[in-house]
Amino acid sequence: MPQPYARWDIVKVPFPFMEGSGDKRRPALIISADLLSKQHRLYWLVMITSVIDPQWAGDIIINDFAGAGLPVRSTIRTAKIATLQEDRILGRIGRLSRKESQQVAAQLDKWLGT
Repeated sequence: MPQPYARWDIVKVPFPFMEGSGDKRRPALIISADLLSKQHRLYWLVMITSVIDPQWAGDIIINDFAGAGLPVRSTIRTAKIATLQEDRILGRIGRLSRKESQQVAAQLDKWLGT
């Protein structure tokens, strides 16, 4: 059975706030390979924010934001990683470009020391 999402998909996820009971929908980038979702129905994701400045070490700017399904130029914050169950993902909104996915992969390798 094919997995509903793949590495480099940009998806919409619920983002809970501590001070309230509701949540907002935010974009995130799937960085895990298919094996994790096949075996555990889990995905590793990194945060995407519309905040361009100030930048954090490891941030990647999404210049092709329209192709990624985003309304504005955005930043992938590779330092902020989360694990989410498949049924909590609210849908695919786009896909990261090849060039930007290579940049993210290189930065993740740096964070992991590989």
